[in-house]
Amino acid sequence: MYIDRIIIAKDARARGFARLMYEDLFGEAKAAGHVRAVCEVNIDPPNEGSLAFHQSMGFLALADVGLKGGSKRVRYLVKELR
Repeated sequence: MYIDRIIIAKDARARGFARLMYEDLFGEAKAAGHVRAVCEVNIDPPNEGSLAFHQSMGFLALADVGLKGGSKRVRYLVKELR
């Protein structure tokens, strides 16, 4: 399962909403037979909050990749859903 975008309004962050959404999403994905979740997070320009959140949810780094001629770098992340 690929997670494209989950966006939490600035004034609603750090209240557990993203964690609840991901936990619900993981439950639905497992019920549908998916075995892993993957996503990408910007590392240049950096999105350190998102990286920290995904680490706290058990995602592991797969690879760092340059996009748009190297003007953007992302880190691909994976989480096993078993």
